[in-house]
Order: sequence, then structure tokens, then C-alpha cells
Amino acid sequence: MADDPELLVRYCQDRSEAAFTELVGRHFNLVYFAALRQLGGDAHRARDVSQAVFTCLAVKAPALSRRVSIAGWLHNCTRFIAAREIRGERRRQARHAQAQTMMESNSGTSSQLDSDRLAPVIDQALHGLNGRDRELVLLRYYQENSFVEISAKLGLSADAARFRLERALARMRTALARRGIESTSAALASALASQGLAAAPADVAATMAGAALAAQAPAASGFLLPQILMTTFKMKVGIFIALAAAGIGILLVQDLRRERRISVLQQEVHGLQAEHQLLAAQVRPKATPMTAGTQLTLLHSKIAERQTRPADAQPGSSLGLRPGIKAASTATNAGLATPSASFETEIWANYTGNVDALAKMITLAPAVRDAADKVLANLPPDARAQFPTPESVMAMVIAQSFPPNFAGYQMTGDHQDESTPDHWLVQFQYQIGGGVTVNGHASLQNINGNWMVPVGAEAVPALNRLLAGAVGKTSTQ
Repeated sequence: MADDPELLVRYCQDRSEAAFTELVGRHFNLVYFAALRQLGGDAHRARDVSQAVFTCLAVKAPALSRRVSIAGWLHNCTRFIAAREIRGERRRQARHAQAQTMMESNSGTSSQLDSDRLAPVIDQALHGLNGRDRELVLLRYYQENSFVEISAKLGLSADAARFRLERALARMRTALARRGIESTSAALASALASQGLAAAPADVAATMAGAALAAQAPAASGFLLPQILMTTFKMKVGIFIALAAAGIGILLVQDLRRERRISVLQQEVHGLQAEHQLLAAQVRPKATPMTAGTQLTLLHSKIAERQTRPADAQPGSSLGLRPGIKAASTATNAGLATPSASFETEIWANYTGNVDALAKMITLAPAVRDAADKVLANLPPDARAQFPTPESVMAMVIAQSFPPNFAGYQMTGDHQDESTPDHWLVQFQYQIGGGVTVNGHASLQNINGNWMVPVGAEAVPALNRLLAGAVGKTSTQ
């Protein structure tokens, strides 16, 4: 599947309507629900704002094609346009919310976070994060990317992505607390996930993509966009003319210039940070490069330490497990005869660090097998004996991305995937330290009566990053 920069390049170079329509479909939920939250649930105005955002995307496509991900830019653009649309109404809502909060405080009711109170302010809390953390939250909760996918897009390790996500949630909690809304990290994560899992009107994204593209035609510069907006969303002619007269286009350009200045400053900060890291590396003592074989062996030893962990993670109140969540320590080697058994076996293998068992239950796509074979070809004999197959190498990549503070799990459903009974999709929820719960899904494939874990081509970047880290890391011993 093509990523955002590829689609933007195809649109800019070939004026590909299919590429732009795919972009709109991919990000429509993010934009629509961000607008819907800020507009107090007004679906018609949320569509209007979404249309304006994707029209801006069509205009800014050449500049945005250099970004790794456009989710953060779309969220910012949505916030700017929605803020103009409802500035007067938002002030009245804020006064009403303040009075309601005072009444609740006086009556002794709890100010614990709930979805209704979170919706109007969640985007302001998101905007308070730095650009990289905001991108991470959006990719995780609004577009349901796994940590492996996030690490591939943002150039982070899976563990670093988890750490930054927890830190971003803590900063959002602090921002919400200033507004009188107290929450735990688990409640905030759950609320964000519920926003990301919601479904926008199914028939709007394709129509909106066509409207945004049509707005770029030279003949439509003065009249076609109002016509499209009125046709698609039945806007009143008088309201649109009044907004146009108020200089919406001029304000939008000003906002985009402001964002460009912010982006330049952020790039300068990143450049200074990189320069600082380079200078710090220059004063470190000389080190011996660590080979890929040595790195894999050390990583295997680290993962194998899970087998010697104390058996103190038993089900009970000490874990603070949520209802329905089973303690990770109760997972067993249930075999591969059924999807549910295979899922439990995968949890067991990762939790106990049994890389050999994990290697026996994965099946590799051709691209992954080729990449892993290249690793094997460059390993010394002793390392080759420890990692004899491509599956054993990829099992290391999978095991190292398993959350170190994994507390418990539960299956929430399973069903046939795609169009063949040989592919199955298991839906699950797991809980990590601090009480945070995360929803996810796992794909399984029936091969000769065993339900195996398929590893697709999207795992190749993770393998390459592991090798790059191995070659680039140093040892001072």
C-alpha cells in the first residue's frame, strides 16, 4: 500500500484523482471527527470544515509531499478552520461549561473524564503537544497503527514509541486537569481510541475528494468552490457569500504561513538537537563496532531473561487488571489447532521469551524471507548456528517489540478475514503497566491444519532498522 508521500507525488506529477481520493479516504475520519468535536457535534458544519481542509490539502500537496506523514498537518488545518467557524459560539460554550463546572463542584459531583466532556477539548489538548508527539497520538489512536507500523513511519524503535506515547498522554492529562477534567492515562487512552474507532458517514469521503479536486480547476477559482460546497452540503447561499466577503481565503493563507514559520522553527530545533548529539558522540571514547551477529546474540539473551522472571504476576487485585483481562502469566502453549489457541500460544511465546517457539509459528512473505536470508548470509558460523532459519531471525524482531510491561490480555472476537476461510482475524485487548488498555487485531493463516502468524512485507523496515542499529551501535568493553 502506497504511503502518504507517494500518493501526494502521484497527484502532483500526474494529477491522479485516484491517488488524491485514496488520501481523502485514508484521513477522512481523522479530519471529520476532529471538526465534529470542535463544532459541538454539528455534522453539517463538520462536513463543511472537512471540505475546506481537503481543498487546502490539494493546494499544499507539492510542499506536503516531503513529509513522512500528513496526519499532524491535517489536524492543525482542521483546528484552524473550525476555530474561525465557531469562535463566537465557543466563547458562549466556554462560559456555560465554566458555570456547569462550578455547579458540579458545589454539588460534590465527580469531575472524572467522560466522552461527552472530553469531546470539546480533546483537540486543544492534542494541539498543546509538540508536532512529533501529536503525530504519534494521531497515528496510534485515530488511524489504529501498530507500534511496528508507527516505528516504520516515524523512525523510532517500538519501545521508544511506547515511551513517547505514555509521555504524551501524561501531558494531555495535565492540560485537561487545568480545565477541571481529571483522568487516568487508561481513561484518556480509552477515550482517544473510541474517537479513532468511530465511523464517519460512508458516502462522503469520495464525494469530498472529487469536490476538492474540482476546486483546483482554473475555471473554478472564483465560483466553483462555493457551488460545490452548496451542492454537497446544501449550504445557504447567503451564509457562504458572507463568509467569502469576510476574507476566509485571506485568513487561511495567513494561517498556513504561520504554520510554515512554526515548521521552520521546529526544523531548526531538530537541527540543533542533531548537532548536539553529533558533538556529544565526538567526545565519547572510541568504541568497537558491534556486528549484526553479536547484536542478535545479545538481543536473544535479553529476551531469554523473560523465562527467569519471578512468578509474581498472578491474577488478582495487585495487578489492577480490568474486568475480563487475564493475567499474562496464565497464558500457555495451547498449540496451533484453532485461531484462539494460536493466539494464546503467541502471547505465551512472547511473554516467556521463547523465541524458538515463536519462530515455529510464523510464516514469511517472500520479501521478508529474502531480507532475512541476506542477514543469515552475513552471520558468522556460531551466530548462524543460533539463528539457522529466516523465521528465527524474524522471531527476534517480533519478540523485541513485545511490551516489556505487558500485564494481561483477552480475546474480544474473531472472524474470517478477506475472502477465504484460510485467513482469520482475531480481535483482542491487552493491558500494560499503569492500567492502560489497548485494542488490536492479529491476522492468522491456516497452513496444513496449523494457524500460523503471517509476517508481511511491512516487517522489512523493522528488520532493516534492527540491522542498522546493530552496525551503528558500539561497545566500550
